[in-house]
Amino acid sequence: MSIRVVPAAHTVQEVKLVDNAAERDLHESLAEIYSIIITLDALEKAYMRDSIRESEYTETCDRLLRQYKRNLADDTVASAFGDLESFKLEWDVRRYDHLQGRGERESGC
Repeated sequence: MSIRVVPAAHTVQEVKLVDNAAERDLHESLAEIYSIIITLDALEKAYMRDSIRESEYTETCDRLLRQYKRNLADDTVASAFGDLESFKLEWDVRRYDHLQGRGERESGC
C-alpha cells in the first residue's frame, strides 16, 4: 500500500505506508476496530433518538461486537490494540465508552 505525494514542483514521490502484508493486515484490523467503535456510537445515538427499532439496534450491535471480538482474537492485533482506553487515547477516539463491559451480555448491547 502506498500514497503518491505531489510536492509543489509536481514530481511524484511514492511513500510506503507498510513494509509487508502482515503489517498491512494489522493496520486494516485496527482500522476496522476504530470504525466499529465509531459505528457503535452512532448506532447508540440513533437508538436513543428512537430512530431505529430495538430489534434492529440489538441485532446490529451484537453483530458489531462479534466483529470487534473476532478482530481482537488475533494475538498480534490484540497486542497492538492494548486496551480500549489506550486505543482511544492513541487514536483520539473520544466519548466512546459503550464498549467497556459490553459484549459479555448474551443479548442486547
